[in-house]
Amino acid sequence: MAIKPVPRDIACQFLQGFQMKWAHFFLPAVFLCAGAAHAEGFPNRPIRLIVPVAAGGSADLLGRLIGQQLSNLYKQPVIVENRTGASGHIGADYVAKSPADGYTLLVGIPPVQASYSIYPKLSYDPDKQLDTLSIIGSFPSVLIVHPSLPVNDVRDFIKLAKTSPGVINFGSAGPGSATHLGSTWA
Repeated sequence: MAIKPVPRDIACQFLQGFQMKWAHFFLPAVFLCAGAAHAEGFPNRPIRLIVPVAAGGSADLLGRLIGQQLSNLYKQPVIVENRTGASGHIGADYVAKSPADGYTLLVGIPPVQASYSIYPKLSYDPDKQLDTLSIIGSFPSVLIVHPSLPVNDVRDFIKLAKTSPGVINFGSAGPGSATHLGSTWA
């Protein structure tokens, strides 16, 4: 049986309309898979959708919604599995090392996409072992400061932070997260 690439229009058919309706609500995520290849009759067994973050957050909710849509589209169970840790790299590594048959998918998150510049030695090669199928979401970021801080806009805040090293702290979801990258690039 010959292995053929998954046509993007088939792989992402279920996202038509779904993406527009929900894109403003979720974190930046990319639908990835190991190899993106399949044989005739795909799928003929359950598909695993790996969410590389803890259950209950935006990426998990997005993964579960997409899993249900894939299950409806393909008439096969889609098992959503949370494989957390290392800023999403435990899940990404699992998918990258899975057979390139289209049965193991990943909801990519910012740290996975930012791997190249943050982690010089990964146990997998995202360029060679993962294929992007679709962008499935985005989110707005908001900078909030205490009213007592003497700033009126982002430019004032950056100036204050640069002239007061070690005084201003921020919280993020971890290395490579959107909040981490956004704060370091400012």
